[in-house]
Amino acid sequence: MSWEQKVLEPEIAVCIPHSNITYLAWAIGFRKLTIPFRILYSTSRGQPIDISRNNLVSSALQHKSLKWIFFFDSDILVPSDAVLRLLSFQLPMVSAMYYSKAENWCAYSRDAGGSYHPIKSWTGTLLSVDAVGMGCCLIDKRIFEKLSPPWFNWTLGKENPGFSEDIYFCQKVKQAGFPIFVDTTIQVGHIEPMKLVGEKEAEWLEV
Repeated sequence: MSWEQKVLEPEIAVCIPHSNITYLAWAIGFRKLTIPFRILYSTSRGQPIDISRNNLVSSALQHKSLKWIFFFDSDILVPSDAVLRLLSFQLPMVSAMYYSKAENWCAYSRDAGGSYHPIKSWTGTLLSVDAVGMGCCLIDKRIFEKLSPPWFNWTLGKENPGFSEDIYFCQKVKQAGFPIFVDTTIQVGHIEPMKLVGEKEAEWLEV
């Protein structure tokens, strides 16, 4: 009698652009993360963030069974049920809410002139926005299949106006007719490393 081992293909890709530093709190959160699908874990280290995200998506899309791409940055702290809660909406693109290193919420509205402004207040659980950060974001893979690569491009300092890679991606998503949402009840942590250099003195570390 012969036996064939059936290879189960992944349904969700957990894509982790990595800063080369692993924080204990992040590792614990990663270990506890609950995901109800077959999972492909994919990481990218030591590259510019836009290139990392593009490479992670390109690799994930090789798996035809894939349904979702979940970006989980290596400096983001999430509750164990974050993915379950984002999946429950069955939306093309939905993010958790987190505070950026620029000290604003990573959810933005766009004005008539094309400028993006952080959202400062809201009501309700699900918020329709024009752009979000990618640190804890669930995306239907069909969005990437419809858009032409590069999906992410860091244009700050290169173009006027320039945008970070996540704003650039959100522009393409909205232009293609997909909505973007934020679950305001999932407010995740954003790690900002700090080095103590003397009494009552500290330096922020770039990671």
